[in-house]
Amino acid sequence: MDLHWGKHHQAYVTNLNGQLKGTPLEGKPLLEVIKASWNGGSPTPMFNNAGQVFNHDFFWESMSPKPSKRKGGGGVFFKAGSGRRRR
Repeated sequence: MDLHWGKHHQAYVTNLNGQLKGTPLEGKPLLEVIKASWNGGSPTPMFNNAGQVFNHDFFWESMSPKPSKRKGGGGVFFKAGSGRRRR
């Protein structure tokens, strides 16, 4: 689990944060980023990373004994080394 969380999932988050930096989508909810980066059926690399972050967040949330009540894909993404821990 540590490898999946600390390397694999984190790589998608790090790449997405880099792609978002300085764009109008920076700081927007994840679902808004996914919709915008779908690009009318021509998905961008940002779409792949955003979709993988969503998938992995869903996976970790599903593994939690007490899932959160949040809706809409959250808000700001966590950064590498931020101390966010898996549930």
